Amino acid sequence: MANQTPEVCGGKMRDVMAYLESMPPKTIWADGRTEGMLRIASGFELGPDRFRDLYKVSTSRELKNCYVIINKFYARFDLTNPYNKVPGFVANYPLGIPSDWKAKDFFQSAVLDVP
Repeated sequence: MANQTPEVCGGKMRDVMAYLESMPPKTIWADGRTEGMLRIASGFELGPDRFRDLYKVSTSRELKNCYVIINKFYARFDLTNPYNKVPGFVANYPLGIPSDWKAKDFFQSAVLDVP
């Protein structure tokens, strides 16, 4: 069963954290659970000011110069749940992301680098 949220797969958290640390600092769009996991994994060096709520994005065009973190396994599911608030471009990953975005893929997670 899918996780029902687009958070990072727990087993790949260290890989995602290492990737983010190797990249230039930008705003990070993620769900609340992923934010908490990344803040803990960073020893709280990633503060709440770096994060934005992925559920508040309605279109990929709203995102500029940031990272978007998703669970690829979940994103491939077509859920018909009316309470599902995952943005469409996430729910249709990888086909829904704009062509100028770069995706760093992990086993079940992805970090989308938005120019």
